[in-house]
Order: sequence, then structure tokens, then C-alpha cells
Amino acid sequence: MLALYMSFIDDESHRRLFEKIYIEYRDPMFFMARSVLGNDSDAEDIVHDVFLRIAKKAHGKDQQDKE
Repeated sequence: MLALYMSFIDDESHRRLFEKIYIEYRDPMFFMARSVLGNDSDAEDIVHDVFLRIAKKAHGKDQQDKE
């Protein structure tokens, strides 16, 4: 999944930063989401949506999507 997110980020320094954030927070985010939502599938969806949004913001695509 990391490769998908990285494909949205052109700048190498942003890619390295995103990768660090992803590795550090992916599991804690999943476990928190699972404890709130009660199932793995919904937790995975939420975590995916969050990281996708972060990757798009790092590239500036999020603003373009809203216009």
C-alpha cells in the first residue's frame, strides 16, 4: 500500500517524510480505529483514507479535488 501513496508524492524529501510517518503511525492508527469501529475492515478503510489524503496533500492534489 505504501507504493500507492508514494506515487502521489513527487518531491523526494516529502516521500521520505511520508514513509517515516507511515511506518511509525500505521499500526497505532489501525489499532485505535479497530477499537473504536469494532472490526478490521472498517479500520483498514479509515487508515487507508487518512494516508491517501495525507499523500494527496503532500502533492497538492487535495486542493485540486475540491475545486
